[in-house]
Amino acid sequence: MIIFNDSKYGPVSKYSGAHVYLVLDTLVRNGTLSRGALSEELGIGEGSTRNLLKIMRGWRMVSVSRAGVSVTPEG
Repeated sequence: MIIFNDSKYGPVSKYSGAHVYLVLDTLVRNGTLSRGALSEELGIGEGSTRNLLKIMRGWRMVSVSRAGVSVTPEG
């Protein structure tokens, strides 16, 4: 299991490759969700969720809009 180290400063994020799968699975099951609702479903903080989504947006797996977070066709 890989722990992502996406921060040059501050504490290391506490999420792994399994969280990427959980994000995709949660969004497929529930549709578009807010970042807060997604972090609650994942059981991680909203800041960690925000950083994880930033990485996943870079991979083009999710899109983030005012409506919330949703899975892209690549995801």
